[in-house]
Amino acid sequence: MKKILQSFLLLLLCVSAQAGDVLIGGKSYSVDTTAMFKAGPGMQYMALEFRGSRRMNAFFLKVDLTNPYITYRAAIGNDSIYGGEQPTRVAARKSREGFTYLAGTNGDFYNTTGYVGLPCGYTMIDHEIANNPVQAWRRMGLAFDDNKVPYLGGIDYRGTLTVGGNNYSIAHVNHLRQAGEIVLYNQHNGGYTHTNQYGTEVLVKLSEGYTWAVNKVLEAKVEKIVKNKGNMKIPAGYAVLSGHGAGADALNTLTEGAIVKIALNITLNGAVKPFSEIVSGDTRSAIIRDGVVSTRDVWNELHPRTGFGYTADRKTAIHCVVDGRSTISTGASTKDLAEIMQFVGAADAINLDGGGSSCLFLKDFGPMNKVSDGQERAVSNGIYVVSIAPTDNNISEIRCVKERVRLPRYGVYAPLYYGYNQYGVLVSKNVEGVIQTVDPAVGKILDDGSFLASGTKSGEITATYNGATTKIIIEQLAESSVSIRLDSVLLDNKVAYPIEVQTEVEGTLMGLYPGALTWEVDDPTVCTVTNGVLRGLKNGTAIVTGTLGTHRDQIKVMVEVAEQSPKVVLPFTNASWKVTTSSNLKGLVNTPTEQSIKTTFTYKSGRNTNVAYNNEVALYSLPDTVKLVFNPGDINVHKLSMRFKENNGGIQTINKEFTSFEKNKDNTISLALSDLMEHANDRGAYPLFFNFMQFSIGGAGMVSQKSYDLEIKQFALIYKNVATSIVNPVLERGGKPVVTMAAGKGAQVALDLDKEENVLVEVASAAGSVVRQSYWGRIKSGTYMLPLNGLPNGLYIITVYHGKKHSTVKVMWN
Repeated sequence: MKKILQSFLLLLLCVSAQAGDVLIGGKSYSVDTTAMFKAGPGMQYMALEFRGSRRMNAFFLKVDLTNPYITYRAAIGNDSIYGGEQPTRVAARKSREGFTYLAGTNGDFYNTTGYVGLPCGYTMIDHEIANNPVQAWRRMGLAFDDNKVPYLGGIDYRGTLTVGGNNYSIAHVNHLRQAGEIVLYNQHNGGYTHTNQYGTEVLVKLSEGYTWAVNKVLEAKVEKIVKNKGNMKIPAGYAVLSGHGAGADALNTLTEGAIVKIALNITLNGAVKPFSEIVSGDTRSAIIRDGVVSTRDVWNELHPRTGFGYTADRKTAIHCVVDGRSTISTGASTKDLAEIMQFVGAADAINLDGGGSSCLFLKDFGPMNKVSDGQERAVSNGIYVVSIAPTDNNISEIRCVKERVRLPRYGVYAPLYYGYNQYGVLVSKNVEGVIQTVDPAVGKILDDGSFLASGTKSGEITATYNGATTKIIIEQLAESSVSIRLDSVLLDNKVAYPIEVQTEVEGTLMGLYPGALTWEVDDPTVCTVTNGVLRGLKNGTAIVTGTLGTHRDQIKVMVEVAEQSPKVVLPFTNASWKVTTSSNLKGLVNTPTEQSIKTTFTYKSGRNTNVAYNNEVALYSLPDTVKLVFNPGDINVHKLSMRFKENNGGIQTINKEFTSFEKNKDNTISLALSDLMEHANDRGAYPLFFNFMQFSIGGAGMVSQKSYDLEIKQFALIYKNVATSIVNPVLERGGKPVVTMAAGKGAQVALDLDKEENVLVEVASAAGSVVRQSYWGRIKSGTYMLPLNGLPNGLYIITVYHGKKHSTVKVMWN
């Protein structure tokens, strides 16, 4: 099919900006900005897509360090150097009134065996060392001082305990005490020193006027001395000096009430500063130093990467994560990471832990990158941007998520506005009631708030909310040929389909408003087209032709109306079914009926025992669910494998496996197509094809030479009826839209979608005539306003089409 393999994502209107080209690894990459918005006080989030010999997706957070309403904090998982915690959970747990963790990334490498979660390098949290390594080699690290000035480089440590006129080395802070050492333990060690009984431990508390810090001499008072016991508890606000051998001998000279001096000195790349936060990274050299990308110590393997850097004036911090280990982003070497970060302004940068640990998150959005583990990983530590602004939920500033939009003529864009308080903190991800104006020569604002590029020139949209104003730059692109994305489409008589019209501009496919075309149907008894939206009427095939100026294209429409539910996938009496078994099953006998089949065989022991039902069946129309009911009798079915294929999937198949079945009982599997299919919202993926199902048999409990029966009682398609009302609705993930009335405004439609979907809303009179139609395009979960202004008071029927689903609700407008 000529266009069916084109990605459904091409329906997205072009709301990305061309960022230019860049050399990475000596090869040229084009760069597209796929997202960019204000993330908080002095914070800008940005996502870039690098395309060249391979593809890399990179995610950035740029932070203005001069902004008075943010600061930085390092943090460890569960406030202990052992274990680990997901960065988003750390942020949620540690946030409090006036001190909110807004964003951050993972930090250091860490132990994955033994003392799991222990950072490999240095960690300092709010001026207090949590961990410093005892290895002989230096690790790169990032640091902030009291003035939020960032630093990068190799870290060195020297700790000194002064008792009277004698100085003793403090080997390190926290973790294992070795022979002859003195170790300082604090709150980050997990509540106790975890030492053995061979030594002396001294509980100390800083003298009045002192707080924990590095690169200065601190005074502390001896509160308690315990010998030959170990594992002393560390109360809040205290620390423990723990010594063994010569270290214990030194501590044994102390008495309760004595004053000792403690100096914990840290230098970073030779700098001696009042550091407040430190997180370590790679043992290799900095990936960028003084604007020069390092070509030595390069980690050449392609992996997800996390980096931290800053601009030459040290006034802007730059966080970066590059996705990897996927088909849409290959990952990066450390040199790739350096060149990517240099591209966005980093003059100095280091490599942090990567792989499945790589995560850049925003408080209101969660992880922004696609973590390679499939879910956010618990890591040892991280570096976080914290808002210290007072709490204020009033919107003082609005910004459109996409502030620059490139559209072809008749392209549609649905602006989404974020609201910020006076300090720049995001307080709303969907500001409603924004007043939008635009020059008619540029386009017009539709009833639902979307912008239609119906004009002939570029310009801007002006948006106003409670005195706050912002602008969206609209760049209208030159007209080009118009085509329909799909050659053919499968419909029923319930789901409407906005025809996916596209144009190619500058090598990029962009979506067009289908209502801009003139449509003709060769058989109007099969389907109709209203404002570019197809509706099936009865079983049959029709050719629909769209015209815009001199451009014409066609789409074949196949309508299949399900008249019963459930409907058998294909009668088992059909000769196209092939039942196969492994060689150790003998005497195969199949007893089929239209809706069921019983397979009888004699079992002989062996490996890879299975029974499979094979066919190539196009599932009829647009079912909601595939349902399988089977009874294995005495058979030990330990796994069921099912295979499907989407219409546009080529040779790619969808494989599902199920386990845990009960003998001599009906076992039911229901597969919602929205969960089963990889591209459930792509009309080109239909019809869905069934390939085979295989029952794998385990040897446990099976008796050789015994006859067994496997009965498939139902293999059917389920078609849900249209809901006529929504009473006491509870919004669930992927559930029905919730419609509530807003007096004098219209209907608020709350959508909770599994993924971005195309949404069309129709308003019909009580008699069934469509009186208003609103095409919202491809949108995310949220609450959207459907204006009903201008309609007479009375009963209306609102139908919300999202993806391949739809829901209908009756409302009273007055």
